[in-house]
Amino acid sequence: MTLKLFEIRDSMTFIPVAALRLDSINVIPEELWLLGRGGFRHDSESVFVMKLQTGGGEYDPFRWDCISRTMQVAHLYIEEHFAELNSGDVVDVEFIMGLTKEPKISERYDKET
Repeated sequence: MTLKLFEIRDSMTFIPVAALRLDSINVIPEELWLLGRGGFRHDSESVFVMKLQTGGGEYDPFRWDCISRTMQVAHLYIEEHFAELNSGDVVDVEFIMGLTKEPKISERYDKET
C-alpha cells in the first residue's frame, strides 16, 4: 500500500487529500480478502481518496457527491497517474479538463493566500 498527499484545485477550490493505492502485490492473503470484502478491486488501480479536512473518502471515483465534478475528475486523474505523481503535487481539475492553459501552483507558494 502506498500513501501520497495531494492538493486538489479547481475554480476557487482547495482540497487537501490523502490517496492510498491498494496493490495486491505485497498484501498478505488475509488483507487481500478484507480488501475484497470492502469492495476494492484486486489490482494496483484501486485508490482510496480521503479529504483531509472532513475525513470523508471514496475508493470509487463515481461515488463522490453527484455535483462534485472536482472530486470525480481529480480521483480519476489520481488513479490513472498515481505512479508518476509525487506526494505534495497539485491536481488541477480545470487544467485536466482543458479549461485553463497552465496548471495552478500550490497554495503554499501563492502569496495571496
